[in-house]
Order: sequence, then C-alpha cells, then structure tokens
Amino acid sequence: MSPDDRLAALAEEWDRRYASAPQVFRAAPDESLVELVSPLPTGTAIDLGAGEGRNSLWLARKGWNVVAVDASRVALNRLSDAAEAEGLSIKIVADDLISYVANVQVAGKTIDLVVLAYIHPDPSGRPELLTAAAHSRPSSES
Repeated sequence: MSPDDRLAALAEEWDRRYASAPQVFRAAPDESLVELVSPLPTGTAIDLGAGEGRNSLWLARKGWNVVAVDASRVALNRLSDAAEAEGLSIKIVADDLISYVANVQVAGKTIDLVVLAYIHPDPSGRPELLTAAAHSRPSSES
C-alpha cells in the first residue's frame, strides 16, 4: 500500500469515527500534559494526532504556538471551529504523522515540544514515529 493510500484509508477510518458523535473524546486536556508542560516557558509545539484538539487548544490558551496534525479532516474541522470561536491561532495540518514529523518545517522556529498523547499508530510504525518525533527539527536546522 502506498503512503498516499495508507493516509487515505486512515483518514477515512478516523473521519467515520469522529462523524459518529458530536464529540468523540473528552474536551479536557491530558492531565499529564498539563502537569508536565505548565512549568515550561511557551514556545512552538507540534500536537501529533491532535484529533478534536483538546491538547492543542489548551496549549494555545497558554500562549504556545501550536501546529495540530491529524489524518482526520472531521476532527481537524472541529478543532479549527473551536480555535476560531476562542480567537486562538492554531496551524492545522491534515497529514500522516510519520510523514509530517519526518519532513517538519515550522517556518524557521525552534520546536520546543512534540505532543504524542493517545495516538494509535500501527504497531509496526511506532518506532519510526517515535524516532522521527524525537529528531524533529525546523528546516533551518536540518
């Protein structure tokens, strides 16, 4: 299966799941994220598998520059609507997580935080995703 076919199948699966209810996951941010990130200075964060955006929204409210990445356009549309309603600026990216972090470009900004919370990668893709996330760099530092 080509990467494009894999992304299309993944997006279709998650779009169906998100379309099944007005909100699929809870709105509160992940407790561990809040605990670990609250004392940090703000910067640029990439939320991989952002879904409906509970963590992205929390980060943006705290002053982080956020890039939210997910395969599901249904979920990302909800995130975009919520961000707009609150006057928050979040960059929304519909992409495969591994492809995105392997080619990350954040307009010359340092990536200070990569969020991987409640993601569901294929077990065979986990090492690649975690390795790519750990080595994320903006294009100017590559």
